[in-house]
Amino acid sequence: MNLSRSIVNDAFRGGAGRILTDQASFTLPYLNSAQRSLQDKLANAGVANFVKDNYKLLGLPAVEQADATVQVTIDWQGYYNGTETFPNFTLPQDLLVPLDLRERLGQSNQRFIRMFRPPSGIPSRQQIGVLGEWEWRNYKIAMCGATQIRDLQLRYEARLPLIGANANLAESKILIRDSTNAMAWRVAYLFANARGAQQAPMLNAEYEKSAAEIIIRNTRADQRIQFRRQQFGDRGGNMPLGTYRS
Repeated sequence: MNLSRSIVNDAFRGGAGRILTDQASFTLPYLNSAQRSLQDKLANAGVANFVKDNYKLLGLPAVEQADATVQVTIDWQGYYNGTETFPNFTLPQDLLVPLDLRERLGQSNQRFIRMFRPPSGIPSRQQIGVLGEWEWRNYKIAMCGATQIRDLQLRYEARLPLIGANANLAESKILIRDSTNAMAWRVAYLFANARGAQQAPMLNAEYEKSAAEIIIRNTRADQRIQFRRQQFGDRGGNMPLGTYRS
């Protein structure tokens, strides 16, 4: 905020400012908007700093009867097994997009096996002992369901926590490494643009440049790793299909 105030020439009162102060009613919305904008920009550029793993849903109920017309779903309200909704099985509140789903026999100590995400959506088939496939549809995880109780393990892209309404900005943290410049330019842009300042586009251009520097730094780090695209036909972590189905 001190840098934002300096950018918009409001570094009065020892840097506390006269208009763009920490206590101004618009400051917190600007900060949270800037963080959302920066996180989305980095994530869309492939910066995987907002991934959470090992979120578990243990003991998902089986379908009541195998039926090719039945599909099950999980969202923020609960798990629907084709017959009823169980509100104790929900997606994490900070989930933006699921990235990977793994399953195992319900309430066992077996290892989780990766589920398959068909490019054209889950098939129409009768349920068997495993869930097998999944898709992200209408902000729900949709699956065919299983005739056995299953455990799920979820890897997902998370929304960073926003700064709370009663937070002390001097003690609050932006959980994006080395983002001071980008955040400051974005807040300055929002402040100036709301007041019709002619310099607003220039401020946003500086924000874009600062965000690009973060992206380049992370891209160079990723270039040290050799990646191989996973085939669409890959099921169960390269395990034979018969083994996966057993």
